[in-house]
Amino acid sequence: MNKKIFALLLSAAMCFCFTACSNNSSEQTEQSTSATTTQTTASATENTTSTTEATTKNKDVTTTSTTTAKVTSTTKKKPSKKVEKTTVKIVETTTKKKSSAVSCTVTVECKSLLDHMDDLKEGHEEFVPSDGYIIKNYTYKAKAGYTAYDALKSACKSNDIKLTAQKTSYGIYISGINNLDEFDCGKQSGWMYSVNGIMPNTTCGNVTVDDGDSIVFTYVCTFQ
Repeated sequence: MNKKIFALLLSAAMCFCFTACSNNSSEQTEQSTSATTTQTTASATENTTSTTEATTKNKDVTTTSTTTAKVTSTTKKKPSKKVEKTTVKIVETTTKKKSSAVSCTVTVECKSLLDHMDDLKEGHEEFVPSDGYIIKNYTYKAKAGYTAYDALKSACKSNDIKLTAQKTSYGIYISGINNLDEFDCGKQSGWMYSVNGIMPNTTCGNVTVDDGDSIVFTYVCTFQ
């Protein structure tokens, strides 16, 4: 009898313990489930919050970026056109113009008559200088364009020498200087002239004077 009661009591105790353990397990499971749910919810909430914050941040960033871009584009000034100043140096070139004034020398000589005094027309001996020079190295200064005839006229006038000239279809012809005229010492005698040692093939009225020219009028007894 006692054994039966003990067995019953032991069975009841074991049932109680089992029930208590079951309740504890259920509570722990519920608590664990609740905690897990809470953690999951918290995580989800945190994730949602993070996502929201990130989205908000992104929006803020985007908005800020857009605003900055707008401000930048608004405040960006149009590039000003640079005006390049070109300095032009004006170099004055001095061109030497041909001098408008000329200077030449004029000589009038009759040295050939010194060897033909016997052939000279009577009474003209007094017009022949002893050295044969009627005018020697007379300096003639004038404007460019003047002729050898102009130079001769100036030389004769300055030295008070008689000059006889004639106008012909070929130009000015010199027929006498210092009373020594053509044919006074023969049929081929007369006056000739040269410029710088060269006898031009035209009259002295057609030859212009250049600076530095040497003009010589010569009385010849024989034309060669």
